[in-house]
Amino acid sequence: MKRPTISLCMFARNEAATIREAIESVRPLCDEIVIGIDSTSSDDTETIAAEYADVIYTFDWNGSFSDARNLAMSKCAKEWLLIWDAHEWMSPGHVEKLRDKMWQVIGDDCPAIGFKLLMEDGAVGMQTRLLKNKIGWKYDGKVHNQLNSGEIDPDGLSMGFRDIIIEHRPTKANRKIRKKERYEQIERDMGAILKDNPEDIRSAFYLASIAHEQFKFKKAIRLYDNYLRFSKDASDGVERYLVTWQKGRCRMALGQEEKAKKVFHDCIMMRYEIPLAYVTLGEIAVKDAVAMDESITDANLETEGDNEENKILQRKWGEAEDYFKRAIELAEENPMPDSTVFYPGAFYSWLPAWNLGKLYEMNAMYDQSLFCVLKARKFNDFPPDLRNKADDAIVKLRDVIREQLTATDKQVSKVATVHGGKPKLVIFDSFGSFTNEIADSLDGDYTVVVSKEFNPSLAWWADILWFDFCDANIVEATRMAGWEQQIICRVHGFEAYDTSIAEQVNWESVDDLIFVSEHLKNDFLSKYPKAEAANSHVIPNGIDLSKLKYEKRSHGKTLGYAGYLKAGKNVSLMLNILNELPNDYDLKIAGEWQCDKEEKQFEHLTKRLGLSKRVSVEPWQDDMNIWFESVDYLLSTSISESFSYVIGEAMAKGIKPVVIDRPGAEAIWGEEFLFKSVREAAAMMMPDSHYESKRYRKIAERYSIEKQMESIRGILKGRKSDKEAA
Repeated sequence: MKRPTISLCMFARNEAATIREAIESVRPLCDEIVIGIDSTSSDDTETIAAEYADVIYTFDWNGSFSDARNLAMSKCAKEWLLIWDAHEWMSPGHVEKLRDKMWQVIGDDCPAIGFKLLMEDGAVGMQTRLLKNKIGWKYDGKVHNQLNSGEIDPDGLSMGFRDIIIEHRPTKANRKIRKKERYEQIERDMGAILKDNPEDIRSAFYLASIAHEQFKFKKAIRLYDNYLRFSKDASDGVERYLVTWQKGRCRMALGQEEKAKKVFHDCIMMRYEIPLAYVTLGEIAVKDAVAMDESITDANLETEGDNEENKILQRKWGEAEDYFKRAIELAEENPMPDSTVFYPGAFYSWLPAWNLGKLYEMNAMYDQSLFCVLKARKFNDFPPDLRNKADDAIVKLRDVIREQLTATDKQVSKVATVHGGKPKLVIFDSFGSFTNEIADSLDGDYTVVVSKEFNPSLAWWADILWFDFCDANIVEATRMAGWEQQIICRVHGFEAYDTSIAEQVNWESVDDLIFVSEHLKNDFLSKYPKAEAANSHVIPNGIDLSKLKYEKRSHGKTLGYAGYLKAGKNVSLMLNILNELPNDYDLKIAGEWQCDKEEKQFEHLTKRLGLSKRVSVEPWQDDMNIWFESVDYLLSTSISESFSYVIGEAMAKGIKPVVIDRPGAEAIWGEEFLFKSVREAAAMMMPDSHYESKRYRKIAERYSIEKQMESIRGILKGRKSDKEAA
């Protein structure tokens, strides 16, 4: 579509402080500027407007915003009208987005476009502001001018750009004056309309709103009830929800908490996905908990232990926590509805997290409180008058957490006092299987602490967070906001195939994602594309060659398997391979059964094949270096392995691996060690097959821990704030 022309359509009175900024912000979009000046304007509004206007005129104010708007529209000559107030502003980024985006997506039959309007009090709603000219648009209503499409049918044709925001920016003085004038005009004009027609829901809505703003709560409730009585067939449900919710807030203000709770539960029944009612129910629960806590303290009752009062108190706190958490989840999952009704935007952004942070602080849960305050503080609409308070709270909470660490955690207090300026790395490893060597290797340059479970206080103390395995630890961590620490997650294998927990991770919070093989990376990112938000690296597991003494080996008669014994390890296949070999071959297993059914089947098949004397199963070995000396081949029948440490360790000892042909194995170890059938596996262990210990050691050296650590050090960066400062 060819770019159409636009007229800026504006009228103004006493807006000298803001009109220049208002025009300049959208001037790049406009081909014509039309401005009407109220004849009662007494400042430099007209002089400033004349610097920009192609058409400027004065008019006599008759008390009707719609008449003033319609007059300005009638003087516009371009194809489209941008309806603009003299105290509004659009960011350069949004102007550019609108200019580039609009003409690519609207059709010739689109009559209007809406944008998000952000009011100075944080309320947000959609408004139609870009209109096709000369097709019959007009505004009705003296105060809250309503756009009337006449004979136009905009259903399915009009569009809304919810990612483009118009900001309402009146001066404080003008805001006060306009509010007084608005109150008087609404009470006069809409009061008269409602008197003549009690079923006029628009008048009831606006009269209730200003009564609420003026703290006339009982009057507001009566007017909200009047709206609800007559709006059942005239609303899409969104506006009824908001009116009902505002009525509940009036009940709260009057101290009628039980009635308020009933109203808020009615809201949830109307539109369960809107977070507003959950926030206010949480606020009531906090108020109840505080009052009960004070009464218990005043009565000198014990607040610890299992007494009934304490149980009730803890339920109250838990109830409030659940409401705030639910509000946060809903706000993240469900964007604010595209409605012309104005929403209190804070309830969709910073307020639930802020309230939850205060709740945690009251309960001495300082680490959770800190993350909530940081989350709230990051929202663009976080109130300027709260920013200093939030910043002070962040400093205070960090100090308290630091003191707690020093006082209560011996391990952490030790490293916290001796790290000597070294970067602090915390490794969260649920299994404790693969990180000991990493921790030892980094210990000289980093202060390293390893923990099985996620600990928010410990995490905050650190500079770098390493999550070994994509599991519940990283899910819990990434649900929190405000991380300055570098977050690293290493995926080993089962996370891509045996669980869907990666869906619960907020990958936007993860800086670096390490895979131990290329095929694992491809499979994981294919299944979880959101993980592509992190920087991906392939770093194979590292083998500590110093612990594995190399000796030249040759063909023998003992097959070895080391590892867990469970479904997926294909343990029955080992018996079939052994059965294919001469009777003087045996199978030696070191590991631990993890499935009773698999163990029973293995025992049953061993007997049925007559292999009982040729198979031995031993527990985990403390010294694998010694155990490897008792086997001649390392058998790997698992249907899926991301790397397989034990293969590399066996090769480092000079032992020949015999590996089932599974995805990724060829790229890591080479085709010569792979078998596709029982017969092929058996042939690889016969005396006439190749056995080259020295070459096996060379292959293992590709995966030395030194090479692994060189790659790991290359991605360790530290806190984001440190990187930004650098």
